[in-house]
Formats: sequence, C-alpha cells, structure tokens
Amino acid sequence: MANVKPCIEVDANHASIDLSGRKDFGNKATIGQIVAANNWLCGMTGDDVSTIITVSIALSDKRKQNAQYRAEHPPQPKTEAQRTSIIQLQKERLMNLKVGEPFTEAQVTALESNGVLGTDEAYKAVGSIMRNDANAETSRKSLLAKAQ
Repeated sequence: MANVKPCIEVDANHASIDLSGRKDFGNKATIGQIVAANNWLCGMTGDDVSTIITVSIALSDKRKQNAQYRAEHPPQPKTEAQRTSIIQLQKERLMNLKVGEPFTEAQVTALESNGVLGTDEAYKAVGSIMRNDANAETSRKSLLAKAQ
C-alpha cells in the first residue's frame, strides 16, 4: 500500500512508525491524519480492522486501475455540435444562477467571443460557481476578468 518503513519499535503496548521513507509525500495522509486513524483503530475489533485494511487495499487498487484507464483512454475531442451544446448550456447556467448574482448577457457574450466558454476551464469554473464551493468566488472573478 504505502511506501513506509516498517515500525522501528514494537512492544506489547507501543509502536513507533518512521514516515521519513515515504515517497511522494505531497498527496499522502498527514501525520495528524495517521495519528487520528490509529487512535480510532485502537478501539476496534481485530476483524473490523482486517475489514478496513481489505477495503483500503481495494480502494488503492481501484485508484490505480482508474489512472491506468485514463492513461489508455484519453478524452476525445468534442464535435462541433457537442461544443455548441456545451457553450449553450454554460451560457444558460451563468445567466440563471440560483446562488450569487447571475452573469449579464453582455458578460456571457464576451466570454463566448473570447473563446472561454466550451473549454475545460469554463466547465470547472461554472460547476464551482453553481455548487458555491470554496473556489466559487475565485472562479467568478476569473470568468469576469476574461469577459473584459
């Protein structure tokens, strides 16, 4: 599973884990997350912990399979009809927002004229704005800047 050196000390009541041998630390669990998981596991039965390990291995394997599939099957370019449909949908969504102030027709037309609508960037930004997630305001400002 993880590239971790084995426990360096183990006795009946203690274990010490050295995480310094971990590769690609940037996308791995933090030390705090590891401690929290270990604290949670301490109160579980052996069978429950074995089940969690099995599920964790299955999730890791599935992630690898998904990455391999994406590498072997890159997204195909959109046809002109698909691109036109996506642009129209993005225009409607931006002008009919339920959260925040909707974009004006002039702003949406400028985004289309500037080649922003129909791109992956616009797809992510519109989705973020509609979900009102943590990036919604940044996405809104980015689109508005590109509508100039």
